[in-house]
Amino acid sequence: MMHVMAVKQVHETQPAIHHCRIPGWLEMLAAALFGAAAMLVIQSATPYVAGNDSYYHLAMARMLPDEGFIKTFPWLHWTLFRDAFVSHHHGFHVLLAPLVRWSDRITGEAFLGGKIAAMLAMGTSAALFVHILRRWHVRHRWFWVLALACLPWHFWLRHSFIRAPLIGLPLMMAALPLVLRRRYKLLAVLGFVFVHIYGGAVVFLLVPLAAAGAEFATGRPWRIVLAAPFASSIGLLMGLVIHPYFPANFRFLYTQLFETGLGAPSESGIEWKPFNAMFFIQMAWPLIVAWVVCAVARLARRTPITRSEMILLLTNLAFFALTCKSRRFIEYWPVFCALHAAYLLDRATRGRTPLTAPLVRLGPAPRFGLAILLTAGALRYGYANLLHTTREAQPGANVGAIRRAMNFLKENSPADSLVLTDDWDIFPYCFYYNQHNVFAVGLDPVFTSRPYPALWARYRAITRGQTPTSLPADVIGAAGFGHEDVTLDDVESEFAASYVLVCRDHPALRAKLDERPDLFTCVYPPRGDTPLAQGAAIRIYRVFRSATTRAAH
Repeated sequence: MMHVMAVKQVHETQPAIHHCRIPGWLEMLAAALFGAAAMLVIQSATPYVAGNDSYYHLAMARMLPDEGFIKTFPWLHWTLFRDAFVSHHHGFHVLLAPLVRWSDRITGEAFLGGKIAAMLAMGTSAALFVHILRRWHVRHRWFWVLALACLPWHFWLRHSFIRAPLIGLPLMMAALPLVLRRRYKLLAVLGFVFVHIYGGAVVFLLVPLAAAGAEFATGRPWRIVLAAPFASSIGLLMGLVIHPYFPANFRFLYTQLFETGLGAPSESGIEWKPFNAMFFIQMAWPLIVAWVVCAVARLARRTPITRSEMILLLTNLAFFALTCKSRRFIEYWPVFCALHAAYLLDRATRGRTPLTAPLVRLGPAPRFGLAILLTAGALRYGYANLLHTTREAQPGANVGAIRRAMNFLKENSPADSLVLTDDWDIFPYCFYYNQHNVFAVGLDPVFTSRPYPALWARYRAITRGQTPTSLPADVIGAAGFGHEDVTLDDVESEFAASYVLVCRDHPALRAKLDERPDLFTCVYPPRGDTPLAQGAAIRIYRVFRSATTRAAH
């Protein structure tokens, strides 16, 4: 087996080239149309957009032409970046802003612009996918393009969200040909661009590090081994320094990576948690089976692994490991796994091999029938997979109800009055429709729990309807923890909230507020809509504030 796992140290010889009659640009255009059409199917599932964060990014892109790169974030009060804000997606917002502005003018909402952005991004990824396979002279590459629809539905779901990884994926795909051709200057430029699109840019290093691993395995000198990671690191570092938020972006990068990301505590969002193993297998089994079959076929060839194969193998394994650690990386791994599988199968079926010999004996008609069967199966599964994604690609909240509630607050509350929401992840929806008020918490629990651990403990107890209770022992004594008891009075005395917004899925909190008419009164829906209020999707309570609290805050 040692010679099977060896890596070629000589110059790689490309497989015999079968010249394609279709021009490269036309093939890329066709793939782009396929990717965009697949995303159109998903985006048609709702008149809104899926994903909580989508609403934050659309709002930021909408504000950008008028506000520029904002350095404070006054719309969130109890957060670590209220007075020193860092937008680590500012480049993404720049790209998104023209589509959002156009969409606002045409429809009065930013949603259409976001949907078009998702379609353009997926089309670009599909075009790069076929371009990379074409450069490697991979045969039957259109089978693999069509099979993109079979990628795990969570991959498609997350790419329907209006977020920076829409651009991050094609940028990292573009890094593959650069490391294969050792175009290190362009790799540095790509790293510079990437860090402006997506501040968590260390993920970009995975492809250059895979290239370094492949160079090391071939016994190359250290200057060649380290060239790709060095060039990309220079690009990333220059991007972080030549940056509208320098130097605060370094501190924010640390928080994003190690406090809310790879070192995510229990209260972080679910996207930083791993998938359940059985759920993951049920979702990704076609891709896993395809990769295993292609890998076994390639090993049966019993020829040395090339540098290109090693780069793909290490990239695939690196993204797979990250996906096992955190579900959000499902937005990257499947594409690199599919690229690896396509290349493995092409290498395994060049010439007469243990895999192709039985197929040759079958004759052309059975081989053609087998190809039709495989393609039809992939198309059928891919279509069903996309339809399943459309059922999942829905907003995480009642957008219409939130819009009406935010309009009420804008018309009936003082500017900058503070609203305590029943959950942190509803903030993007509120922010999209309302920059008139200030909200207590949002975007990520760690943004509140790190600077205000006792306040975060109070927030969790209050919004879960668990008052009265006491603070957990681990936060008693923390800076600014106040008193040990947690009661509804803390909404006024500790949070300085003027309003409380409660959705239907928090009945315990509603009941607690209704028990305290001395402190809270329901102002939305209006009193005249009492029957409506009983089953309203959202209620807004006004908080009666004491003179002591008004003076303190």
